[in-house]
Amino acid sequence: MDNAKNRLHELIKDLGHYEKCVSFKDKVQDQQTFISRATLQVNDGRIIEGEGTGETKKEAQIQACAAVLEVIDQQHRDLYVDWMQVKVAAQLGDSLIKLCAYLSDEMPSAEDKSLWLQEMESDSHMVSIFDKMHRASHPLVNIFGQNLGAKKKATWIEALIWQRFGQEIIAPGSGNAFHQIGDFLGGEMTEIGKEKRRKSVKTSYMDTFKASLSRIFSIRKP
Repeated sequence: MDNAKNRLHELIKDLGHYEKCVSFKDKVQDQQTFISRATLQVNDGRIIEGEGTGETKKEAQIQACAAVLEVIDQQHRDLYVDWMQVKVAAQLGDSLIKLCAYLSDEMPSAEDKSLWLQEMESDSHMVSIFDKMHRASHPLVNIFGQNLGAKKKATWIEALIWQRFGQEIIAPGSGNAFHQIGDFLGGEMTEIGKEKRRKSVKTSYMDTFKASLSRIFSIRKP
């Protein structure tokens, strides 16, 4: 059934929150009127409340949820995540990652570029970046709850790459942007070429990049 309570639950599910982040306080005003106060607690600390009345507790809760949705419409529209648009931005972000490798003269061979992309483009690596940002309550990800799926996490990070670097890439004088993308992903591209040329002890490319992962927290909103 399509009602405000179900719509609110769908919204918080879309953000990776559990249903328990919406709570209700119900009381009977008289024998025929119920009053319900709905409270939504977002992962970033926001608390959004709404009140409703009805002839039954269920009706009162639905009206309370409608009041919460009205507050979201007016004051917290960032909680409506259009995942179709995020996917479009993620595709653009993925193209920047590819260009980051293909246009680099610091990875001397096609094999180097391929190995770098295998590591950096993987969903698991994108998820690890998301999770690290989430643990640090980074403002670019902290609207999401603990139950967000891995695919959405990976998609969000790729979209952030486009949001953060897209305009810089297409703008004049953007020569350093690809290097910044590499830093964002946690990859020192120069190290790949050095390791390849030295033919030293075999280590995974991911190990080479871990040292610079902390730089992600210096990323600012565009």
